[in-house]
Amino acid sequence: MWTQWENERDVRRAVRALAALDDQTLRELGIRDRSHVEFTVRFCREC
Repeated sequence: MWTQWENERDVRRAVRALAALDDQTLRELGIRDRSHVEFTVRFCREC
């Protein structure tokens, strides 16, 4: 249970950090649109 909470906390931190970037930087990182930020953080292990 604790590990799940830690993982969710880390995901939310990463999403906030990426959301602070501008659109051009996100595209350079391979994230086409802001709506893909959370999906990328949660499911992209090779990024």
